[in-house]
Amino acid sequence: MVKINKLIIISSSFPFGKQEIFLENEVSFLSNYFNITVIPSYYYNSDRSLRDIPNNVRYLDPYIKKNIIKNLFFLFNTGYFFIEFKELIRLLTNYKLKKSFFKEFLISVRNINFFCNSEGFTFIKNNPDSILYYYWANSSILASDSFKNKTFIRVHGGELNPYYSNGYVPFLKEKCFVKATYLPISNNAIIKLKSINSNINYVLSRLGTFSEMNQSNHYSSPLFVVSCSSVIQLKRVDLIVKILSKCKRDIHWVHFGDGPELHHVISLAKDILPKNISFDFVGRINNKDVLKFYELNNVHLFINMSETEGIPVSIMEDFSFGIPALVTDVGGTSELVNFENGFLIPNDIDYCVVSEIIENFCEEEFYSKSVKAFDTWMLLYNGSNNYLKLVDALLN
Repeated sequence: MVKINKLIIISSSFPFGKQEIFLENEVSFLSNYFNITVIPSYYYNSDRSLRDIPNNVRYLDPYIKKNIIKNLFFLFNTGYFFIEFKELIRLLTNYKLKKSFFKEFLISVRNINFFCNSEGFTFIKNNPDSILYYYWANSSILASDSFKNKTFIRVHGGELNPYYSNGYVPFLKEKCFVKATYLPISNNAIIKLKSINSNINYVLSRLGTFSEMNQSNHYSSPLFVVSCSSVIQLKRVDLIVKILSKCKRDIHWVHFGDGPELHHVISLAKDILPKNISFDFVGRINNKDVLKFYELNNVHLFINMSETEGIPVSIMEDFSFGIPALVTDVGGTSELVNFENGFLIPNDIDYCVVSEIIENFCEEEFYSKSVKAFDTWMLLYNGSNNYLKLVDALLN
């Protein structure tokens, strides 16, 4: 009899809502090798819409509830009081109990306690033969010592980066001493892990995409530029507007994504972009539609001006269509983008300098970088290769 491998994935909100697009691709691939149960943490923005998932993927309801009484109860109902008390002392000693930091601490305490009192927690304990896979190194991983399951923890980078939490990551040290195999997505994440715990057990596990270039983009006018991200302060989409405002050549710019800064960015674009720059804010659409757009349109350059990143999946997708990228040198981005397949610029560079790069982006440079972009994807970020390695890591 063939043994059926069972996998439990703890996600943020997948399979509900529109977040964690890259996990959707991963689950689709892993379902060929495992019967999967997904335990989501919460409904993102209360979005209960269900994604299309394979037949052998089941899911539980999110374990974090928007219930004031339960929130208060679970703050004081935990088997991790000693760890939480130590973290509170660290917060008092090193961070002077700043209000925003204390809020982050309380949220983490609430989340781990919700998890420890959830249906998902019981399900894991009752299925010790299942492989346990935390898709994020968040506070719920502190509960892993309660399980007998073979455990893996994916690390994207933001979970260990104080920058994402305005300078404070609750339980940072404890997150790196869990008895598990860590799956960092980049060498940058490995460096961060080992700086906290030099004895950590890890396997480099890059993300990947499944789209493939099935047409050769050609150089033409106007220059076709695309960006794809949430429109939030961290992503600095407004900086793209300022960069393009200095360009003299004809450019068409399309942005995919929405967020709280969207109206401000659209207003800015209308105010300062000259007539030679046309633009279109598409909003948030299905990832498959974004890939279809790349397939049907002759895109020349992808732009990302984020203040910090792990390794952007959006750039992997662009590279799979042979689209060069112009990005800031932050986080693990330099493991993906270089001067052969795009442009890697300092985080604090003057936007007038970046506009000159776009202004001088010529035909010969486009064709050279396009080939290298696709080669980079094929070598390092081809989902079929990378997720097959993940399957091997999970099983062996």
